Amino acid sequence: MIQKITKRLAVVLAMVMLLTSFAFALPVNADTQPDLKKANVKWDLKNNKTLKFKTKWAGLGVKQHTVKMTNFKVKNSAQPGFKECTFTLTFNRKINPNKKQMKKMLSRLETQGSFGGDFYFTVVDYQTGQNLEVANDKNVTVESQWKFMKKTTKKSKVGYIWYTKKNKATVKITYPATYKNLAIGVGGHSSFMSTDAYWDGAIPYSQAKGLYSTKNKSYAHFKRVK
Repeated sequence: MIQKITKRLAVVLAMVMLLTSFAFALPVNADTQPDLKKANVKWDLKNNKTLKFKTKWAGLGVKQHTVKMTNFKVKNSAQPGFKECTFTLTFNRKINPNKKQMKKMLSRLETQGSFGGDFYFTVVDYQTGQNLEVANDKNVTVESQWKFMKKTTKKSKVGYIWYTKKNKATVKITYPATYKNLAIGVGGHSSFMSTDAYWDGAIPYSQAKGLYSTKNKSYAHFKRVK
């Protein structure tokens, strides 16, 4: 009887050890991944490098444009215990819609207030995907100034549109010197779906599907600031 109990205990212990070894072999839960790792973006944003990004226009579909980061610097802030990251972003767009395309652009402008061609930059927490341009618990503040240049007007018998070919943003980020999850992104829109929830700080970047494409990484480009 004692031998049988001993054998049963041995079997139970062997099963516990086997299950324990399987537990250690299980893959990391996707929910523990940094949020920006869940988004289909390129990590190639660099100082003085011109990048191509895609964005959606009404009537024209998806078009490719360029963005360049310049004057990138990181230095100690006048505020003790903080750093400053400064840079300039220049977005260039060029389109040449025909009459049929213009009609679609004007129709969407009339009904939705926009004909697309959107572009953006964003400052994000790498781990949580939180937009850091709104009030946040990371003590990060973002200041930016935009210049919209080279206003271009396109006319046809159905009406006219205007847009800016060159758009420049000067950015300053102030953050704690110990903070290691600062990330910067640029890109265009893969769809016309609203991304307001992200900009308001209600959802993480990976859930703002209109800011990148799940199939093509050419819509968004990122870099980490360490």
